Amino acid sequence: MKPNMFLYWNILCFAAERVYRQFDFGRSSIDSGTHRFKKGWSLQEVPSYGGYWVPDSAPLPETNKENPRYRSAIWLWQKLPAGTKLIGPSIVRCLP
Repeated sequence: MKPNMFLYWNILCFAAERVYRQFDFGRSSIDSGTHRFKKGWSLQEVPSYGGYWVPDSAPLPETNKENPRYRSAIWLWQKLPAGTKLIGPSIVRCLP
């Protein structure tokens, strides 16, 4: 039934009715499923930059999916049913 398409279509109609000039689809990892979905709306991609504050001598965190620290959270996230609402947000905060 493609609920994501329905949701985005209604949001964009809402924005158009109010003559908004921009709509932020949010960030996505390059070539991820959500990135490909959002590109289907003919959007203009804008790089997103982030930063970290770390104590003086601390190393920068390794926030990539290869980091062993995230292995169990990624495994659990992949096993969850698509409609999970209760535990999903607490798990996704642990993912890079």
